[in-house]
Amino acid sequence: MSPPREAPASDATPRVGTIARVGIIASADHAVFGEVARRLAAEGVEVVFLPPGVSLSDEQLRELSLLVNKKVRWPSFDALRRAEELGVPTWNGYAVSLTLANRLAALAILASAGFEVPPVTFDPPAGDYVSKAFFDMGTEPSVNRPGDFYQPLLRGVQYDLKYYAVDDGETVHVACVLTSPKLGGGKGVLGRIDPDPAVVDRLRRLVRSLGVRSLGVDLVQTEGRLVAVDCNVAPSFRDAGLEAALVDSILSAAGLRRVADDGSVVVDDE
Repeated sequence: MSPPREAPASDATPRVGTIARVGIIASADHAVFGEVARRLAAEGVEVVFLPPGVSLSDEQLRELSLLVNKKVRWPSFDALRRAEELGVPTWNGYAVSLTLANRLAALAILASAGFEVPPVTFDPPAGDYVSKAFFDMGTEPSVNRPGDFYQPLLRGVQYDLKYYAVDDGETVHVACVLTSPKLGGGKGVLGRIDPDPAVVDRLRRLVRSLGVRSLGVDLVQTEGRLVAVDCNVAPSFRDAGLEAALVDSILSAAGLRRVADDGSVVVDDE
């Protein structure tokens, strides 16, 4: 088993001593969470990266003030479950993470929040179709191949709209990143655009009703309609510009807060 890797030391002077230990299930070189870890370290919070896909011991979990999961994998979900049993707070909880990893459940939740979603069949439909596995565990959708369930291939899709939401304890921040279509074989980032106000409203209500700290929803535009095709409880936040919101969200979930007078971080006794 690979040992945990601590976040690199920051050149900034910590505002307080180490008052919390946050574990992040992700690669230490993750583009976004590596930066988040650096900023947390600058606040005086110790951060340790935990290897994805590896079982964690109760001893490792007990040492944490908060467990953050960035990888949708069975060992990660097991860690979330056992952390909660041990009384260790989690950023996104076990039950909601497991629920949203089930693609059918995620589509039903998106529909209940007012998003249009493609119809689902368990036999390949007429024409071109998208094939998906029931659980989003690293299996990418494919076109015209066997799968656990099927959806019609949407026409005229020129780009994907990746919406990211982060709850910092007070505000749900939302960003939208335009990318080349995933089903077209690319994930190139085309730029950040202003989010659609209607989507922002739905996302904020969804985050609060689910009780999650973060959420990603993928939409495509087809025939003048926005259609939600995926929901992710552990999104990448790539190029979303939400690093500051992620730091505040993790501090809040760990029971920490900044003091308004000097910007320091203290244990929140409220």
